[in-house]
Amino acid sequence: MENGKKHPALVLDTSTATGLSVVRNLGRRGVPVTTMDFFESKFGISRYVDQAFIVPHYKKEEDLFLQYILDYAQGFEKKPVLFFTDPAYLGFLYKHFDLLKEYFLFPLEDKKGLTYFLDRSLLRKTLVDQGVRLPASIQGRDPALKERVLDELGYPCLLRSYREDWLEDLLGPSPLLLEDEGALLGAMAKLRGQEDRYFVQALVDGPDSKVYYLSAYYGAKGVLRGLSSSQALRLSPKGFGQASYLQQKWIPDALPLIQPFFQALKWRGFVEATFKRDEFSSQLYLLDIRPSFSPYNALLCDLGFEAPYMYYLDALGQVPPSQILNQTSHRYWKDLFLDLSASWSYLRSREMSLIEILSSYNFTKSSSIFAFDDLGPGLAYLSSALMEGASRARQQVVDLCKEKKYHLQEK
Repeated sequence: MENGKKHPALVLDTSTATGLSVVRNLGRRGVPVTTMDFFESKFGISRYVDQAFIVPHYKKEEDLFLQYILDYAQGFEKKPVLFFTDPAYLGFLYKHFDLLKEYFLFPLEDKKGLTYFLDRSLLRKTLVDQGVRLPASIQGRDPALKERVLDELGYPCLLRSYREDWLEDLLGPSPLLLEDEGALLGAMAKLRGQEDRYFVQALVDGPDSKVYYLSAYYGAKGVLRGLSSSQALRLSPKGFGQASYLQQKWIPDALPLIQPFFQALKWRGFVEATFKRDEFSSQLYLLDIRPSFSPYNALLCDLGFEAPYMYYLDALGQVPPSQILNQTSHRYWKDLFLDLSASWSYLRSREMSLIEILSSYNFTKSSSIFAFDDLGPGLAYLSSALMEGASRARQQVVDLCKEKKYHLQEK
């Protein structure tokens, strides 16, 4: 196998725009990239990918997957740099940390820090002890959960798991929005006997435009090497999802809230924290921390904060260049298809007018998918989206015809 002059990069999971942006950033820097997915990506294969493999599932066929990537690593004289683009892989990394360190390069020096992100109860306790404001919550094992949610949190609220991927396996996408008491009772019934594994969390008051993201890269000894922050304009799903459209904007009071935690932990790598400002108190509440690359990575790279390449250099023992974006650039980012769905939700709820939505696009934007130097993924995704839309439309027509036929028969 050709080894090349640079250490290759192995990117796990390119089924999302996050993985695609990691591949593009590395490829543009001349890094040879191999991707591994357990199903064909809807983005096809980027021109910056040297090799692409379909591999066993990292959880369902864990032993086979582990052996597959170890066999891959042995084909190189220079250790590949290992990239995880989804926090769902954290459990796998923690379990096989020492073995993976033998075959791959990655910045994290030990697995101690991972325990905080695998166990949200430990993370939450540590953050609260450090004075970080978190939304009010009630543990699933509380015998008066139903009554306390109604009296103290109110509806809608969120049901969340203490483990990154546990809840999704049982109830679908996490966190789970609870619109009313019936939704809570339904979830409680499905999770009976596992009350220690989840909690119910209040939504912070205020519009979605009060949601902010702080992106940071910590190098050796926990030194801050990269920093930026952004403001959401629309979320998908509306009210509690991820941003479908956002702008880079400096939020000065966000970093002091999490800096003590990461300095004490001596974290090494990329992290992204999500905050929301309460519209009544104007205080920031920490909603979540993800120790993985940002869904908005394309925007960061366009602004010079090349987190994947910083990670690559850091893994090689080199000091990555510092990029602190502590000012507002007026640069925007969008996920076109996700934002179309989100915009429709805001129109239906009358939270935004059509003029407001259309006028918001008159800015310099980074795209999550489309790139002039790498057209294939965007075209592949467009084709997939059109086929999916046509399939849904067909099904709606079939359902409508069945409904009319049923009514005619009744008459």
